[in-house]
Amino acid sequence: MTRLENELCSAEISVEEASGPVADLSSIYDIVLDPHGISRDPDRRVMSVRIRLKDREYTVALVADKYFDHDRNCAALRGDVMTILQCCGVTQIDVASGRILRTMAFADQASKFGIFSVNGGYLIHGELDILMLNEELEEVWSFSGRDIFVSVTGKKEFEIKEDRICLYDFEDDYYEIDFHGQLIRSVMQDRR
Repeated sequence: MTRLENELCSAEISVEEASGPVADLSSIYDIVLDPHGISRDPDRRVMSVRIRLKDREYTVALVADKYFDHDRNCAALRGDVMTILQCCGVTQIDVASGRILRTMAFADQASKFGIFSVNGGYLIHGELDILMLNEELEEVWSFSGRDIFVSVTGKKEFEIKEDRICLYDFEDDYYEIDFHGQLIRSVMQDRR
């Protein structure tokens, strides 16, 4: 579960199984959103978003694809805008109304592991690449390594530091990039 809080609201986000028609979700949730048109998939999941404002509380069902199964680092809250990562894209909602402000779909269907509010934009830790989006959810830059950004050696494959992003890939190659997507340093494993 992801918990977010600021001066306007608090929110809890969890991923749940969903079965039956999307219309059935409206009996459980106050608002049902399907920004990426996933409702036709019978194996979909639901990102359950509970928003608590000073004067009221409501729940949003954000329809997600069947491959999205994690709810850690899946959202960022900035003022009255919540930006939520889904496997297929990103959706921004207005926390006061629960309405969609904007959405974007990823070009690839590779897994996305987390979204982080950084330098006025959103940094996304993906399986194949690291993406930086601006506030309007437009891609600013992306960075890819020699393999997927998943560590099998137990090293932390993704870490945001004050002045750089540190990455390990599946082959244990190490990368440091700056917040403009430029490679600062890399250490490649010998593949002989």
